Amino acid sequence: VEDRQRTVAVGGNIRPLNGSRVELGHLIEASVPKRMIPRMQVLEYVRTFLASRPAWSNLDALPNVSGAFGVWKKAAVLAVGGFTPGHMGEDMDLTMRLHRYHIDNDIPYRIVYEPSAVIWTEVPHSARVLRRQRIRWHRGLMTTIHDFRRMTLNPKYRTIGMVTWTGFVLFEYLAPIVEVVGWVVIPLAFVLGALNLSTLLWLIIIAFGMGLMSSLIALLLAESFGYFNSPTDTSRLLTMAMVENLGFRQMTVIWRIRAMFGGKSVTGWG
Repeated sequence: VEDRQRTVAVGGNIRPLNGSRVELGHLIEASVPKRMIPRMQVLEYVRTFLASRPAWSNLDALPNVSGAFGVWKKAAVLAVGGFTPGHMGEDMDLTMRLHRYHIDNDIPYRIVYEPSAVIWTEVPHSARVLRRQRIRWHRGLMTTIHDFRRMTLNPKYRTIGMVTWTGFVLFEYLAPIVEVVGWVVIPLAFVLGALNLSTLLWLIIIAFGMGLMSSLIALLLAESFGYFNSPTDTSRLLTMAMVENLGFRQMTVIWRIRAMFGGKSVTGWG
């Protein structure tokens, strides 16, 4: 509203609804789910939507306006041809095409994120449903990475090409491969006697510590909005932050690897 000429898309804050009290379509009381699968996603969503996207937005390099909660300028969407039929990452695809179109044609524009605009959505409650979702997400990311490969490390596309998209290639697309290779190489090195256990221990402590710190900072930012106020909710989220890397993360990595190597279960929305 404040910048109608330049703003072509705005993304909002998505929060999991599972475990909360809803009456007649209205959120009455927000609560952290008791079940571990949806609780893990609450922590993921807080990290993604409150710790990550405001930063990308302030850098004018937001890579994705989520399909679940976004506002798009109709003229801009029509200018790039609308949504891509059959794409499993249609929201990221459209966001990146808007970036590319405006930069290629030297048109001033903004794609921004607004954390105070909130929508509540039901997230997968079981590992089976979550698996389908994450495989679909990664397949969509793979297609988008391929389609916009010329933007990667391309100075023409400013921060979105040099920083954001390069980061997505390294830390979203290639990271699962690196992690799985590590699961094989480290035990093999131990068996062969080529592993310095002291160095390994410190690297594990640093890795888990950085992951925990990232989650705690995100939870601290979430306090600004005050949706989860009870001590029970706080303890559930803090516990999840500490145990997330002890199985849950590895589970999602396996699903992303599965997405890379195909199969009938990853060819459609499900």
